[in-house]
Amino acid sequence: MQNFRNLFVWQKAHQLTLDIYQVTRDFPSHEMFGLTSHKEG
Repeated sequence: MQNFRNLFVWQKAHQLTLDIYQVTRDFPSHEMFGLTSHKEG
C-alpha cells in the first residue's frame, strides 16, 4: 500500500493548508480562533 503522503492530492491539500495558515497568521485573535482551533498538536 502506498504512503498517503506520496499522493499528489494529499501534497496539494497539505500545501493549501500551509498557505492558509501563512495568510491568516496575522489575523486578529478573535478571527483566528475559528480558523485554527482545530489544529492537531
